[in-house]
Amino acid sequence: MEEKNMSNQRKILHDDRNGLDYVLAGDYYLPVLSLSKETRPIGYWGMLRKEYMKNYKSGMYSYLLLTGKLDSYLADMNEQAQEQYELIEAQIRSA
Repeated sequence: MEEKNMSNQRKILHDDRNGLDYVLAGDYYLPVLSLSKETRPIGYWGMLRKEYMKNYKSGMYSYLLLTGKLDSYLADMNEQAQEQYELIEAQIRSA
């Protein structure tokens, strides 16, 4: 009876709550994860943000990591922080 139930299980499930697909591996469903195709550098500011998120925003960090959006998010943060840094530096020099 138990064998019959195992063979009737779906091989792939989709969770609408988090947008992830899960594949049956033995008795467990594991998330289907893929690496992002992000080519922009994470940089200094992105690495600082990553460490902050790991320590203080673990839910957001886990979500971005599992959905494959972490590298893109960190690259965006790095670019924004670098622009702000350059703006402040130029203001200090002109003062």
